[in-house]
Amino acid sequence: GILDIVVEGNTGYLFRPGDDAALAAAILSCRRHPLVGLRDFVADRFTLSRMAEATLTVYSDLCRSRGGPG
Repeated sequence: GILDIVVEGNTGYLFRPGDDAALAAAILSCRRHPLVGLRDFVADRFTLSRMAEATLTVYSDLCRSRGGPG
């Protein structure tokens, strides 16, 4: 989810939907201080193998909690 990717002021900026002033401030912040290393941050943390492993863990935990094979 977005909260896993956005680290406020480091990899992005969060604002409430409909808050035009906060959006404008975030855009200006990006223009003044470009977010460096964002692609590497995401590429390191969100690989296909990590996502598959996390999904399998969820399924395994669910099976165990319901008495199935885990």
